[in-house]
Amino acid sequence: MLLRLSVLIPWALCTVSFILSFLLLFAGHKDGFLEEYALIRFNTSTLGYDLVPTSDDTEEDSGGIGGLIDDIQDGATDLLNNIGNNIADRLADELGISQWYSVHLMTLCRGEFEPNATQPSPDHNVTSCTKSSPDNRVNLTELIDGELQAGPLHISLAEINWPSQVDDAISTVNKILLAIFILYCLAIGFSGLAMITALAAGVLDPRRSVVKIVNTILVLLAFIVLLAASIGVTVGGKIAEDKIDEFGGDIGISADRGMGFLAFTWAAFGTIAVALIYWFAIFCVDRREKKRYRQSRVGQKGY
Repeated sequence: MLLRLSVLIPWALCTVSFILSFLLLFAGHKDGFLEEYALIRFNTSTLGYDLVPTSDDTEEDSGGIGGLIDDIQDGATDLLNNIGNNIADRLADELGISQWYSVHLMTLCRGEFEPNATQPSPDHNVTSCTKSSPDNRVNLTELIDGELQAGPLHISLAEINWPSQVDDAISTVNKILLAIFILYCLAIGFSGLAMITALAAGVLDPRRSVVKIVNTILVLLAFIVLLAASIGVTVGGKIAEDKIDEFGGDIGISADRGMGFLAFTWAAFGTIAVALIYWFAIFCVDRREKKRYRQSRVGQKGY
């Protein structure tokens, strides 16, 4: 009886893994839903900060940033001059872009920092989310470029020397998203089935061979796909973050991996790993009991 009740342990573990995987898959599917659990977030609050006129810029007649500013309409130049020391809080607004963009598995969200971009650990006020299927991602570069051209300054990313390495980093994120999406779908499926079979094991007897094999296979499959997904998110996100921070710093763009996403994905993996250990333990316990039974039978015959 106690052994039958013990199947509640893998059931609970698989349930936790199922819920965490589900939340990661659907985070950001509507404005503000689990926004803190984005895969990666791009900080564009100071994008184009080198456009803001300085004393050196105003002395230059042409060329470089000075030449670009000379080409901007007088009204737009006034906007830049008025930003002053509030560059991190006002520049994105003046350029007509959002202060941050976050990548989720199925959406791309954007918004503003609350109360402002200079506040330590600010909140994220979501202004909109764009549906973005894993196999047809929204091109963030084109999105920002379009917003810049539609903004007050009517400039393009080319005019602020947008590095090609940043494009490469964004492409890296987009490429792994389809694989990660598929892995989490599989994880939800396998862990969900493992929840059902764990309850069935309590009814049928967890020591029955078919019960042990089915449960172990399902949990093992969930273990494998969650391990692959977690490693992919961790490594891929780190590569993209480092590349964007290295090459995007000069134009005022940075990236941050979603630590909440990482915590959830490794927690989902950890719980399914413990469930797998449970079923391996059941195999070992059952094997030991059968061995003792055979030995006792041999002893009785010898007697």
